This record gives sequence, structure tokens and C-alpha cells, in this order.
Amino acid sequence: MVLEGAIRRSKRDESSFSGYERSVLDPRTVTRGRLDSLLAGTNVHLRDGDVSSVFARIFRLDEYVVARVRTRTGHIVWRPSAAPGRRRFAVVFVARGRLAVGTDGSRHVAAGEAILMPFPERTPITLGSSSPVEVIAFAFETDAVVPFDVTPETVGSLHPSSSVFQASYSLLRALVDSSSPEQGASTAALRSLLKGSARALVRAARVPSRSLWEDAVEIITDQHTDISLDARRIADQLNVSTSTLYRAFADRPRGVAEELRYQRALTASRSLAEEADIPVSRLSRQSGFGSASTLRRALKALNEKAEA
Repeated sequence: MVLEGAIRRSKRDESSFSGYERSVLDPRTVTRGRLDSLLAGTNVHLRDGDVSSVFARIFRLDEYVVARVRTRTGHIVWRPSAAPGRRRFAVVFVARGRLAVGTDGSRHVAAGEAILMPFPERTPITLGSSSPVEVIAFAFETDAVVPFDVTPETVGSLHPSSSVFQASYSLLRALVDSSSPEQGASTAALRSLLKGSARALVRAARVPSRSLWEDAVEIITDQHTDISLDARRIADQLNVSTSTLYRAFADRPRGVAEELRYQRALTASRSLAEEADIPVSRLSRQSGFGSASTLRRALKALNEKAEA
């Protein structure tokens, strides 16, 4: 197995991955035990299949994972996560062959098609094929696609002819096949591209059921680095009054201002992970905070919540 990358552990979550990693799983050298240990951290178990036929290229950037996997036959089981509150999605593009999905293999995804799956919460998901298959898999956490809450009941189809499908597939294939290391500004650009692709894919596959809260959180997620963004501007963009906007957040975990601070604190935290000695004044500006003191309070609250 070939491995290269720059891995850091987040101060907010010692078990989380921060940085980038590229790896190649070579069937000539990998053993069943080695493969099982590599898959263990992803809650994936190889149920059956020929290990010597598995070839994979994997790219990981923070919470985003892209993999190109090729195998002759076999089935994997995706188990529910043991960590509470850890929810992810995966989009699987089938480049060659035919992929069976589900415990009974009743659903199939053919070459040129894709499927969006919320990671299992209670029931394991089985994927496999009895003939040669090649897939591009793209996994990401729910934070990337807030405010969309996708469940198996709200997932629709990903149309191969759509520009979102084609552009995302081309990006992911090029990214996982590249051998160039990413550093500095390029990793930030790639993260932005991956987040945009994740959001576009989820939106394209999601059965329409929009709410005012979802629209508002989407504006905050996309525009929170603008220091002038506040409840009034958000309400104006949605063509509603501020009181109507506040009511939409009334039964949510965070209010309008709290959601703004939360998104800005997340951006600041990621910037600190990339550049530990970044000047506070610049960090405040680029994450959307009006002052250094406000930034410090927001980061303190974010860290306290993560440690709770």
C-alpha cells in the first residue's frame, strides 16, 4: 500500500481527521487482514470476495473522501456508526459493471448511473456485484450539506444527463486519479470544490420539500463570511419580515444570530487548522466576524460544545 499526505488531529475532536491523504490499495501486496483493518475505521466489512482482485485509489481531504475501486466480485456491508451524532452521506457512481444495493440485492445501479445513500443509522447496507465492477465513491459529512436533511425516504434519482452529475463525476475522477500533492491555498480551493459538489449532488437527488428555515440556513452557509450579513439582509433575500424569519428558527437548535456565529466559528476553526499563526485580525475578517473579541468568544463556545 502506498501512502502520502499531511495528517493533523483537530483540537476540537482528537478522533477527527484533518489534512489530506492519498493512498493506493495494490492487490499484489494487500492481505485480507490488512484490508479489514483499513476498512474498520469506515464501518465497512468485506463480506465475501477475492481480495486479490481489489484495486483502489483513495483521496481524503478533511471530512471528504473520494475513492475509485475496481474488483472482480464481492460484497461489502456498511454498518451503522457507533459514534452518536456522526452522520454521513455517500454518492456512488458506477463506471463499469452493475452494482447491487440492499440486503436482498433488489436495487441495481448500472454503468453510467449513480446512487446517493445516507450512511446507515440502524440497518446495515450491502453493496456488491457478482461480476467485475468499477465505482467512484464520494463520502462526506452532513455539515457539508446543511440545511438538507436527507433520509432514504427523501432521496430521489441522480440523472446521468444532468450537468451536476457529469461535472461532479469528472471532478471526482480527476481528483482521485491525480498524483500531485495538495498544499496551502490549493487544499482550500479543493475543499470548496468538494463542498460545492456535495451540496449540488444532494440537492439534485433530494425530493423537493423546501422550508423557510432551510432557505435561510443555506444563505448563511454560503454567505456567512460577509461581515454585513445579518437577520435583516437574510430576510430581505427571502422576501419575508425579520419576525417571520425568527419564527422559522424558533424550534431549531440555533437562532439566526447563533447560526451565523456557528458557521463563522467553523470557518475560523478550519483556517486555524491550516495556518496556526494566522493574525487574529485577518482571521476575524475572513471568517465574517466584526471583531477579535467576538471571534474569541465564538471559538470558545464551539470548543466547549465539542468537549461537552
